[in-house]
Amino acid sequence: MKLEELIKWLGVITNLGVIAGLTLVAYEISQTNTTMDREYRSWGTNVFQQNQQMWVDWTAIITSNENADIWFQGSIGEKLEPTEKMIFSRLTTTYFFLFYTLYQSGESREQGSAEFAPRDLAAEIRRHPGLISAFRDFCQQYKLGDFCERSFNQLEESNDA
Repeated sequence: MKLEELIKWLGVITNLGVIAGLTLVAYEISQTNTTMDREYRSWGTNVFQQNQQMWVDWTAIITSNENADIWFQGSIGEKLEPTEKMIFSRLTTTYFFLFYTLYQSGESREQGSAEFAPRDLAAEIRRHPGLISAFRDFCQQYKLGDFCERSFNQLEESNDA
């Protein structure tokens, strides 16, 4: 009888040990998820602030005296001199990368900017028809696949409407 009781008690103690171990694992998972959520939110805030700063920097570049006329002429499709074309190409590349950065941050966080960036870029291209050929060149050079495809789809949808 004593051996059977000992075996039962050992079984109870073993089961309690397993339950305690599982409880500890669940607690550790919960702590890890809390930490990851906090870091994820912090990362999102940092990305947002970086995007905001990039737009501020972009505005400063585009409104500078030497770039404003080139941007305006190129964006409406006027003919540019070779040096102006080179400057316009650099400006448009920076501009398109701003939209791509928004798109990428939205994709990685599964947020709306992944949808808004191509739509907003298509709206900008509609407003500034000189950007379409620059955007085609950009997409061919950098091969950004889904971003370019979504942007062109948005552009086509707006042309069909």
